[in-house]
Amino acid sequence: MQHYLLILAATALLSCQENKASHTTSTDSSNEKIHEGAAQIREGMQEKADTAGAYFKRQRDKAQAALERQRDSIDEKLDELKDDNSKRADKARERLKANREKLDEKLNDVKNATVETWDKTRRGVDTFFQRSDREWQEFKRDFKELWR
Repeated sequence: MQHYLLILAATALLSCQENKASHTTSTDSSNEKIHEGAAQIREGMQEKADTAGAYFKRQRDKAQAALERQRDSIDEKLDELKDDNSKRADKARERLKANREKLDEKLNDVKNATVETWDKTRRGVDTFFQRSDREWQEFKRDFKELWR
């Protein structure tokens, strides 16, 4: 009987060892899969961040270029009025310079924008362009005789 108990105990012990080994192997396999999945998620997030960063840069560059074109247009008008000493031209220069200062502020905002602040900056630029367009139309109507 002792012989049977010894065989039974040895069998139970070996059975536990095999179960533990297979459990360790499956745990290792599961850990590997988890680490692979986490690595893929990190890579995907990095791609999304790169894509968002590239999109932000394109949008910022586009807004900056539009503001610089408008600034150049104002500078041209100021140059055209440089030699005109009339009171009307002085008034026009004052309005153009005021618009130029506002434009420079927005241009500075765009240059210093980050991905986090871009939505707010973009809304400000859009509002600025709408207001600026209305003011430009009024300006051309008010001072059309200066550019005949």
